[in-house]
Amino acid sequence: RQWTYQYCSQLAYLQTPGKATKPLRSANTTLPYWLDYCARIYGTKMSPKTESWNMRFGGKNPSVSNVIYTNG
Repeated sequence: RQWTYQYCSQLAYLQTPGKATKPLRSANTTLPYWLDYCARIYGTKMSPKTESWNMRFGGKNPSVSNVIYTNG
C-alpha cells in the first residue's frame, strides 16, 4: 500500500498500454483509469507531484554518488 501511495502521489508510475503495437496491458488502463483508481483507494482525488519530486532528487541527472540502480 505504501508503494501505491507513492506512485499515486509522487512518482506517476501509472503504466498505460502502448499505442504503436498490440499492448500487453489492457486498453482500459488509461491515465483517467489510474487517477480514478488512486482516488478510490485513498478517498480523495490526487495526482502525482512529479515536478517537486524531480526538483528534490535531480530528475534525470541526480547529483549523487555510490548509487546502485537495481531496476536496470
